[in-house]
Amino acid sequence: MRFSIISVSRFPDVTENFKLHNFQLQRYLGGVMIEGGSDTTSSFLQSLILLLTAYPEVQRKGYEEIDRVIGDQRVPAIDDVPDLPYIQAIVKETHRMRPVAPLAIPHANREAETYKGHVIPEGSTIFVNTWGIYHDPDVYEDPETFNPDRYMHNEHGTKANVDTSNFNRADIAFGSGRRICPGMHLANNSLLLNTMNLIWAFTFGHAVDSRTGQPIPVDLFSYHKGILTAPKAFQCKITCRSLRHAQIIEKEFREAIPTFERFEGNLSAEDEAWLKATRQ
Repeated sequence: MRFSIISVSRFPDVTENFKLHNFQLQRYLGGVMIEGGSDTTSSFLQSLILLLTAYPEVQRKGYEEIDRVIGDQRVPAIDDVPDLPYIQAIVKETHRMRPVAPLAIPHANREAETYKGHVIPEGSTIFVNTWGIYHDPDVYEDPETFNPDRYMHNEHGTKANVDTSNFNRADIAFGSGRRICPGMHLANNSLLLNTMNLIWAFTFGHAVDSRTGQPIPVDLFSYHKGILTAPKAFQCKITCRSLRHAQIIEKEFREAIPTFERFEGNLSAEDEAWLKATRQ
């Protein structure tokens, strides 16, 4: 039998305490991989749309870069990323402004550690205060402002006088240490693709109150609490940027159908009816 990182023989407590076998552990791992990449991505994109709605000037700069590099004859692709530094900066700044996991995932130290004169006993629960780090006014200029330009000046987005020699990555949104997100590179590509396509295709503006005719403001601090956070429901107006953009979206949608049809077995009658109606 080939060595497997998901063999229960490597985790005897799993077998003894939870009565799990290899095939069960493998199924749980598959579920965790989907869950770990779906709710985090969804939370990030909700924050992205909220922030783009609140900061139209960021959208404008994103449009200028997207239109210059890609135009309106095709959708963005992952190969475009190196030519889109401002779009990369928007992704980094969204992570910084509203990290999906503001306290990351708890760690524990196997032995006592001393940090800056403070003794951390063995077995202590240690949280990485991602939110606090990303909103430290000593590190970031005006940290409560959504400003992707900070990452255009240096890769860490920090003030000019901040020592970044100990920064091993441009962001800490994916955790740190040995418990860092194992899918961070895949996730980052997914977020870049989503961000590129959303900004290429749509404008995000304030919804208008039907009674007063005034824009409905969005609350940047109205968030669900938990290990993972996401904005509470908010109103905004999403508009396709042009008829040409809409035509390309429709074309891409039609061409993607055969790819998704392979995974549509055992659907409920309700889901089948929805798919049929959507694809007419």
